[in-house]
Amino acid sequence: MALAGEPTVLVVDDEELMRDVLQIVVEENGGKVILAADGEEAVEIFSKRHGEIDCVFLDFSMPRMNGYDVYLKFQEINPSVGIIFSSGLKVPPEVEKLVSEGKVLFLKKPFPENDLIKAVSKVVS
Repeated sequence: MALAGEPTVLVVDDEELMRDVLQIVVEENGGKVILAADGEEAVEIFSKRHGEIDCVFLDFSMPRMNGYDVYLKFQEINPSVGIIFSSGLKVPPEVEKLVSEGKVLFLKKPFPENDLIKAVSKVVS
């Protein structure tokens, strides 16, 4: 299952292995990847490059700035960008609310690579 139109995905995760795996999966399926190691770096990148970013894969639990705080900053910059939250922990109530309202998608770690590709396809379409 390939991604249509070569979407650019901003991958935000504090685990290097997770960033590497996500980059491989997205690129093998026709997407482009920009990497950020934490929330502050993600906000800095997004504020400069939001025009070229189609989708954000956002880890919820990160040091310095959690995924929800990053999401709120992104909403100020470009509220139409597609967001996929992810965590190995229980879904936080604020993210559950966004998912139920259809504003974001959520993938529980670990997830099959096909679920990632489907989620990216859904939020960029």
